[in-house]
Amino acid sequence: MTLSFLELNLHAIAAIIMKPKLKIKLLLIIFLSPIYLFATHIIGGMMELNWIEGDNYQLNVRVIRDCNSGSPNAYFDNTISVGIFEKGTDSLISNFILSFSKSNDDTLKIEGICAKKYSICSQIGTYSKIIILDSAVFNSENGYYLSSQRCCRNGSISNIINPGDAGFCIYAEVPKSQIRNRTPHYTNKPFLLVNKSFPFTFNLGIIDEDKDSLKYSFVTPLNGLLDKNNPYSINPMAGPYPLVGFGMGYSLGNLLGSTQPLRIDSTTGLISGLPDKEGRFLVCILVEEFRAGKKIGEVRLELEIYVFSSSKPAPTMLFTDASNTEVLGDSITMHTPDLFSFTALGSTSSDSIFLEIEIPDSLVSKFPTKPIYSTLTFGKKNCSSKFQWQTYCGMDSILTKIPIKIIAYDNDCPVPMKNSKTVWLNISNLPELKGPSGVCMGAQNVEFSLPENLSSNSYVWTLPFQILGSSNSNKINTSIANSIFNGEISVYGKNTCGANVRVVHPVASTSKPNKPVLSLWGASIYSSSQVANQWFRNDTLIIGANKNYYEIKSNGRYHAIVNWNGCKSDPSSAIDIDFIYNGGAEIEANIEFQVYPNPFSNSLSIDYSGADKNAQYSLFASDGMLLETGILFQKTYLKTDDFSSGVYFLHFQTNKGNYHLKVIKE
Repeated sequence: MTLSFLELNLHAIAAIIMKPKLKIKLLLIIFLSPIYLFATHIIGGMMELNWIEGDNYQLNVRVIRDCNSGSPNAYFDNTISVGIFEKGTDSLISNFILSFSKSNDDTLKIEGICAKKYSICSQIGTYSKIIILDSAVFNSENGYYLSSQRCCRNGSISNIINPGDAGFCIYAEVPKSQIRNRTPHYTNKPFLLVNKSFPFTFNLGIIDEDKDSLKYSFVTPLNGLLDKNNPYSINPMAGPYPLVGFGMGYSLGNLLGSTQPLRIDSTTGLISGLPDKEGRFLVCILVEEFRAGKKIGEVRLELEIYVFSSSKPAPTMLFTDASNTEVLGDSITMHTPDLFSFTALGSTSSDSIFLEIEIPDSLVSKFPTKPIYSTLTFGKKNCSSKFQWQTYCGMDSILTKIPIKIIAYDNDCPVPMKNSKTVWLNISNLPELKGPSGVCMGAQNVEFSLPENLSSNSYVWTLPFQILGSSNSNKINTSIANSIFNGEISVYGKNTCGANVRVVHPVASTSKPNKPVLSLWGASIYSSSQVANQWFRNDTLIIGANKNYYEIKSNGRYHAIVNWNGCKSDPSSAIDIDFIYNGGAEIEANIEFQVYPNPFSNSLSIDYSGADKNAQYSLFASDGMLLETGILFQKTYLKTDDFSSGVYFLHFQTNKGNYHLKVIKE
């Protein structure tokens, strides 16, 4: 039989008593034994006591340790001691020795590229034993508490006093053994790695096999009765147990020391927070167990929340409706009957990106028709996900607003950077009158329409006098007066649900913005409009690109429009970028050149800030004919008033390399 290290030490103690001459030597061996070492490594843990049958129970103790930044000698103990005490009297009823059974299956370790930036390794060690709780002995109406103690905690904890000297006490309360019970336990591993300055939610997935009611709250962790001078004891020590002390700026009401306190939902156990400090923060979750309205027990789960800072921005996200118009606000109305749809778009600067759509099944199950959408889409830098729902007559009688949560995240180390938004769907029995709310003065062929599936033989349209048009169908094409006005369009019709309805649509005019003129300055394109720009690459909208300039990241055809109060300008002339070959280095090199305006008319200006005195430029026509060449000065002007409209190419030759740029004569 192989003896545990603890058992060997106990045999050694007996040997000391029998052989006094060996006392000093054996005491030295015991003192140096790793099992008794003061070790700063404990992160947290939880205890479970599950009834099997008769008086047999499975006792599990799970200890979470830091396997990177803790003491190098602080591996899991071979055995631990668990005492069972009667509540009210604190009398020790029984003591059990549990053996260490496994750890590797529950290891979280950051590896690969991420490991160079973050050193994170947490490990769960499980101690197990089948025990007997004699119902004739464990019959106190007060119930019982179980505890196991050790020292010491991880010394890098930010929110408690002297964490490297703080003890650790795993604690649970259970009813008398005649009340057959299985304590709650977690199903999601208790590792919380979160980004500073970004909101997060986390659910441990705690379940109760007996279907008892659970209540969640934060409590102050127990320090226990051990310290660094007495880190381990085979003899259980009764409570009450002292609590850890919170450091300055921290408390049970503000465990992260942040502007927005950490919260836990008392019913669901959902943890949420917005940390604004980096560090490791100790948290203890109390899970109380109720049966028939009476509390029968509790368990405590201790864990650390590790908050780190990422230099990367979170992905951006927006929504567009069926007409590719951005949806603003957090509420959308879907009409009956109609085919409702919107598109979620996500974007990140240099990473792969993922979009998730979540909608509560409990709400959707009420409807005969179900929404159609992908729960997960992904792409490189950009991705989109479409949501559709075929609405039907009577759907509006279910008045519940339906939340749809969209989450955009990347694959940043060690956890993704996330951005999320919830939009609420409202259901209306009025059909949607589609068309712009803002129209441009003097615009032609502006369409307004009701859904095609309305079963009406005639429609009556009423227009303000500044809008001209006539129709007796579900669509009307209009001409907008060249004046400023506010008004409304209304139409009478009958929907397929058999109702005569009048739909009103507000409309206002605004002057059409001027077409923007673009200029290339180094690695950025500038718009002549200071506000309300929207940039496009290869005719695809660039999410979040709304400034008066855009920093070029890749080759392509770029243009911009100005969207002011829903009135869009004509697209600018496009600028083709094809001088970027190897990413950032080439972009930086081209900052030496500023070419403007582009498109140009009577002249073209080149500003050169490089140090090469022999740098040259060459201007070519689109057919390759050389039109002009010369030395680049700090400022070079090219007369182009006799050039025909079209595409031209500028080539630059410097001691840093050769570059070329496409320019356009209007």
